[in-house]
Amino acid sequence: AIARALDGAHGDAYDLEYRVPTRDGGERWLRTQGAVTARDPAGAALGVAGVVTDVTDRRRAAEALRDVDRRKDEFLATLAHELRNPLAPLRTALQVLEKSRDAHVLEQMRGIMTRQLAHMVRLVDDLLEVSRITTGKLRLARECL
Repeated sequence: AIARALDGAHGDAYDLEYRVPTRDGGERWLRTQGAVTARDPAGAALGVAGVVTDVTDRRRAAEALRDVDRRKDEFLATLAHELRNPLAPLRTALQVLEKSRDAHVLEQMRGIMTRQLAHMVRLVDDLLEVSRITTGKLRLARECL
């Protein structure tokens, strides 16, 4: 990028990010930005001004946000699946209730519907608790028993 700016074929400016290994085995991310400030009559670069900035923290924060977003998507997919599971037995039980008048069958379907509905209520309650925790409306405290 710098060589292209120096030869002038692709403009006078450059902007690039790159990884640099550190002595302790880690790595830092740097951003180099600059531009040719003067050229001779033949077009050769006479001067360059630029700056190098450590963007490691920004890179790490962006990666952390991507990770949180991925986890959120996984959580929502799992939640949707878990909420959908009790709906199939509820739907089936309702269809059986519409077609049957047998007291034993009606009692069985009512039991199925009661269990599945209780399961859905627990799932929604858990979801609301997670929401309260993440928004700081509910605090968890550890204690020894």
